[in-house]
Amino acid sequence: MTSGKAGASVGWAASRMQLFMTSAQQSDPGYELVATPTPTTEKGAVPEYGYVENQFPDVSAAITTSCKNVELAAKFLDYGYSEAGHNMFNFGIEGVSYEMKNGKAEYSDIVINNPDGWPLAQSLAKYIRANYNGPFVQDLNYLEQYLQLPAVKECPSVWAVPDARKHTVPNITPTQEESKELATITNELGTYVSEMSLKFIFGTESFDNWDKYIETLQGMKLDRALEIENAALERYNAR
Repeated sequence: MTSGKAGASVGWAASRMQLFMTSAQQSDPGYELVATPTPTTEKGAVPEYGYVENQFPDVSAAITTSCKNVELAAKFLDYGYSEAGHNMFNFGIEGVSYEMKNGKAEYSDIVINNPDGWPLAQSLAKYIRANYNGPFVQDLNYLEQYLQLPAVKECPSVWAVPDARKHTVPNITPTQEESKELATITNELGTYVSEMSLKFIFGTESFDNWDKYIETLQGMKLDRALEIENAALERYNAR
């Protein structure tokens, strides 16, 4: 992307699009990228599906029976939901990576204008967890400061799809036995899909073979994977 040899890419607004732009503009000030809306098969049509995450990410933490200090582990997990923990996970160390100004946390120059020339995504990652995940609530103020370039600030509104959340699958939980079976199937499917996707994109595989590609997926137990996922969804909806 930064060499100008690619015309489109998929990625996060800040850690991909903004990173590409700030890197390329050092040698080519005219380098520009723009966000594109979710494509549709008909011009002007409103898409039904778009990228939207669940409010609660599919990561979790647990205290095991072998934990030597359950109380301390619980305090650590709970800390992120306190005011001090919230600020630490979202903004880092006060006086180092951020300062409080007019009641709001503002990242310091060591983050925004890193003296070692680090991209913003990298300098943030040294001090915070907000651009990843953890036991805390992500602060919108973090994102507002992270999206700096005008073109990048437009991403949330350009990418927004009104009905996308209606189609978001909740964090469903297969049983232990289902999980083992599903992991085996999806690992094989993932490898094959990745391999074939590149072949279709680069033209080494003709789209005339698309039906054969789908048949191969079904032969690799795609239908069984969907059966497991649907069963887990039904259990979720019945709670």
